[in-house]
Amino acid sequence: MPSYPHYRGRATRCGSGSGQLVRFPARRACVRVLREDAAWLVLAGSHGWLHGDYRTAQADAQWLADNLGVPIRRAAI
Repeated sequence: MPSYPHYRGRATRCGSGSGQLVRFPARRACVRVLREDAAWLVLAGSHGWLHGDYRTAQADAQWLADNLGVPIRRAAI
């Protein structure tokens, strides 16, 4: 009889095939700087800040990236 992984005392079957667990890399968080009509939008997670010019948006994104430890992804200017 095949051996199945246990989950809280119950044996569970994880599909057919080799029975190996495939792990996908976690999505890496980032700060995004996007053009939004006549303004610039800085996004970090589910939060966003609207800026009137690219320079202030970039400064805000840099501060967020430094404090959150994530990279910045910029939209084409």
